[in-house]
Amino acid sequence: MTIRDSLNNVANAIEELQNKPAPRVEITDRELSGNKIHGGRITQFSSQGIIDNATEQLLKVENDGIHISVIHTDTLKGPVSVEGNLNVTGEIHATKLFVDEIQADVRNKRSEPLSFTTEGDDGVAYG
Repeated sequence: MTIRDSLNNVANAIEELQNKPAPRVEITDRELSGNKIHGGRITQFSSQGIIDNATEQLLKVENDGIHISVIHTDTLKGPVSVEGNLNVTGEIHATKLFVDEIQADVRNKRSEPLSFTTEGDDGVAYG
């Protein structure tokens, strides 16, 4: 067999493959679920109750809990425990307050100006 014959055979085989219809593959499960996603990144994700508009990673789920630096919420429900310090930059309104120890830099609000009057020889009284 010559090189020319071999090249003709290859060309014929290529032509047969080109003309042969692609095999029909039936995809039976077209549903996208978390079971089919491993690794990778899904951006602008949304579903019932979730909309993801973040442009950078903000929420991290680890075995020890959820890690996030800022939370915007109107209500925290259920008993909430804080381990560590709690800094509040606004006011605290509480129905009932139980404390083991309290330290305060007390500043009393007055509805009228402070006035000094004398009461006989006992000195100055304030009110």
